[in-house]
Amino acid sequence: MKSITDKFSVLIPDGEHYYAITILDCLSHVKGIKIHFMSDLKYMATRYSRHVHTYSYYPKTANDLEWISYVNREMEMHKVDIILPVYEKRIRTLLYHKEHLNYTNKLVLLPSTESYEIASNKWLLAKHMEKFDIIFPKGFIATEDAPGWQENMNLIFPIIVKPTEDSAGGDGIFKFENKNELREHFKNNTLKRELLIQEYIHGHDMGCNVLCKEGEVLAFIIQKGSMWDKKPFSPQIGLDIVYEEELLEIIKKLMKSLHWSGVANVDLRYDAKNKTYSVLEINPRYWATLHASLMAGINFPYLLCLATKGIKYDVPDYEHIEYLNIKGLARRITQHKFFVFNFKYIWKNTPLKYVVKDPLANIYKFIWITKNIVMRKFKMK
Repeated sequence: MKSITDKFSVLIPDGEHYYAITILDCLSHVKGIKIHFMSDLKYMATRYSRHVHTYSYYPKTANDLEWISYVNREMEMHKVDIILPVYEKRIRTLLYHKEHLNYTNKLVLLPSTESYEIASNKWLLAKHMEKFDIIFPKGFIATEDAPGWQENMNLIFPIIVKPTEDSAGGDGIFKFENKNELREHFKNNTLKRELLIQEYIHGHDMGCNVLCKEGEVLAFIIQKGSMWDKKPFSPQIGLDIVYEEELLEIIKKLMKSLHWSGVANVDLRYDAKNKTYSVLEINPRYWATLHASLMAGINFPYLLCLATKGIKYDVPDYEHIEYLNIKGLARRITQHKFFVFNFKYIWKNTPLKYVVKDPLANIYKFIWITKNIVMRKFKMK
């Protein structure tokens, strides 16, 4: 997508998050944007990026108001036009302490605190969708205060058990084929937090990424999973960018019901039996496959900046492409060794081009990941 605005500057205040470098790849696609990073880690891959105008380190603090004072300082120091948070923790901080920001008018579009909490909690979201007649898997909430839930539940197996919050990367999500499997699991695993118990939907995974303003969809992209990591319920490492009218209408209804502003990633499941889509959850932030959206033609961080500045644009079209992240590419090469010579595909359908275009940042990222893997292996011994 071509630039349709004058030059402006962006502050990413939570630059320590690993999604930040992907946001950087998106914003650096547009000439004239000055990108400022603020982080509670002294050394990060983005510090060495040729696209970063300034990188400021502030020690980690548990005090949210102190962190916001750092944001205010950065805004004043660099005369930044837009504040663009990346992940849940700091999005929530800015939502709940907005009055302490000196430049609230420069904060990107965000949902209300009520809508954000509904989207962040799978059980609250399920109750919300029931109210607005949006299809979701049948289920209930299980807590430590209700010990008889295993025997009394009225669900058809197989079932999915997952935390109501904080299940990124598939953590804490399990599938059980029958009651015996369920009993065995909870013999050895106590119920430490709220769990959402839902019927498993036979079908395939779908996703829809959106940018909205007051419930209106300003941009979207739909994806269908094609390849996953070895860990169950882990994020996709390969997908197809597609278009499904029925799915889009469900998303529009959902976003309108939440009066949503900002970006979101919605996970759905196609129900092969009932020939419809069920909404599973909302990730009220950017997503792991943001590169895929960019390569298909939707630059969500840039469009969010335009919408924040009040610059109107038509909902952009996108290409229907296949996408593999670096793990997906490695697996494809392992399965088909000569695929490594398919240079045109690799350049067009994987994020390898962004590694090549910003080498120092990605060399540091590779060293950092390798070090963490080695340290985890030593701890396991």
